[in-house]
Amino acid sequence: MFAPRKTNRLSQTGDTIIEVLIAIAVASSVLAITYATMNRNLLIVQDNQERTEASKIAQGQIEALRQLTSLPSLGNNFCIKSDGITTQAVVGAPSTLLAGDDFTKYPAECTAGFYRTAITTSDLKTYKIYVRWDNVGGKSRDQVIMVYKI
Repeated sequence: MFAPRKTNRLSQTGDTIIEVLIAIAVASSVLAITYATMNRNLLIVQDNQERTEASKIAQGQIEALRQLTSLPSLGNNFCIKSDGITTQAVVGAPSTLLAGDDFTKYPAECTAGFYRTAITTSDLKTYKIYVRWDNVGGKSRDQVIMVYKI
């Protein structure tokens, strides 16, 4: 019969604590980089969705302008409600810096969700449509500007 083989404790193989710690550090680094990349990509996707929605709102205002039988002469700032009636917006000039636009002076008719809309004209032939919103996370403000020329 075969006798059980004696093994020396020092000859046994296994992972040392250092090897385990290095493996954990490498895995943690990979997970942290993956998390940061995914989070950044999520913010980019959200920003693109917001810009797309703002562009749709601006295009809707342009279409409403095209369908009006008499073009608005309400002054410098207005918007068009869904029923085609123009509404005077009481905001400051939209061309001013976004930081100065506190988003509280837009009439309810000039808001869609958290988007604020204003249309300006200086010569009744060129209209600028501004759509503004607090962007991803509400940390800053953003805008889309479209120009419609008759």
